[in-house]
Amino acid sequence: MLRKRATAPFDLPDDDLLVAKKRSGMGYYILFKRMIDLLLAAILLLLLGPLFGLIGLAIKLDSAGPVFFAHERVGKNGRLFRMYKFRSMHPAADPYAVSPLSQEDPRITGVGKIIRRLCLDELPQLFNVLRGDMAIVGPRPEMPFIVAEYNKIHMERLRVLPGMTGLWQIHGDRSQAIHEDIDYDLDYIQRMSLFLDATILARTMLFVLMAIIPEKEESTHFD
Repeated sequence: MLRKRATAPFDLPDDDLLVAKKRSGMGYYILFKRMIDLLLAAILLLLLGPLFGLIGLAIKLDSAGPVFFAHERVGKNGRLFRMYKFRSMHPAADPYAVSPLSQEDPRITGVGKIIRRLCLDELPQLFNVLRGDMAIVGPRPEMPFIVAEYNKIHMERLRVLPGMTGLWQIHGDRSQAIHEDIDYDLDYIQRMSLFLDATILARTMLFVLMAIIPEKEESTHFD
């Protein structure tokens, strides 16, 4: 599989196939969505400050290496940015290898197993939301070597801000990786609305709560 890291933004096709269908009224939606994202991200960062400290301490006590992990991803309009996470794997692990499919993956640390199962490692992406790199809800940002293989339809994912969670993350059947099953993202782009965003966010919270006591080994991680 190609793993060459991109050093420049990706070019999108001139004709936006999906977003053009939503052109009317999109300006107000984008404005209100951004305002809500900023408000929620700021409030959550303030409220979760003590939790950030506890997770950071646990990571440092559990294994050598930094508390945070920065990963290069492709954002809106093909712009590259660094997405933040709490480090859940050993520092020697290849950051651009295939994501772990099981909690027993030897690359995952002891604390990493816990924070990945509860999706707590994703919380630092609230900083990405404040910076304008991401939204709370949207298509999941992909790695450059995966976007390099996109076709014209796949590139439509890059018309909107990537999100911390989306339709794929809350769907029950996630046997395929995100980049192998983008129908959910394309469907989201066509149906974007504040109501849909609120629904996805509510179901994400429920999904994470259900992961606290899993009935079977199934990754709830968003990657």
